[in-house]
Amino acid sequence: RGVFELFGLPNDTAPERERIVAMYTEASRELLERRRSQAIATRSRFSLDANIMRPDGTERWIRITAAVRSVNGRSDTLYGMKQDITEDRARWEQLRRQAEYDPLTGVANRLRFQRFIDEPDEESTLGTIGTLVLFDLDGFKDVNDTSGHEAGDACLCEIATRVAGIPAEACIARVGGDEFAVLLKATDELHMEALAAWVLRELSRPFVWKEQGFQLSVSIGIAHSLNREFADSATLLTEADLALYA
Repeated sequence: RGVFELFGLPNDTAPERERIVAMYTEASRELLERRRSQAIATRSRFSLDANIMRPDGTERWIRITAAVRSVNGRSDTLYGMKQDITEDRARWEQLRRQAEYDPLTGVANRLRFQRFIDEPDEESTLGTIGTLVLFDLDGFKDVNDTSGHEAGDACLCEIATRVAGIPAEACIARVGGDEFAVLLKATDELHMEALAAWVLRELSRPFVWKEQGFQLSVSIGIAHSLNREFADSATLLTEADLALYA
């Protein structure tokens, strides 16, 4: 009964497996089938956290723990347990956001940025880091000194909002007081020049806070892995940093 309730199904009829599998999100379904097939082939056990969408449109997270019973050296029965971990997952996500995201601007913090370049997200389209863009605000200290830190905070939030509009971004982070980083998929030189022009144009647009106008300008450093057999994240970070200050 508990499993039927978890999937939001009536418990008077056992549904076809295809109907159940279709309720998993694509990523969870692929992971489930891979782990399940491997367990059957090796007569072993597996566990995973999976995301499902119930017929009523409710999203749930479940933890599957399963094992294969063998008879005469051949896989005979797959059995296990499904547990609703939706609330636990929500608490974990909240803690992760507190640890990895900048509370002022809402973009990733330096910790999240460093983890991303060290180990790119499996679900990301980045694969390997193609382009790294660093930029910082010119004269930001003057904003704090002349208009106060509340105005400075508003400046940073406005910058983060504009940067979020960069197309094909993989990770946006605030890595310092007024310094931001953007990681992008591999691209070509023409696209990078267009990107730099877009950033300069968007971030240089004035904005108004409490009837006071602010005109911002930025310095940009770009490093990329084009035409290289290998360029690790540390190299790109160093090159982008040097370009930024140049």
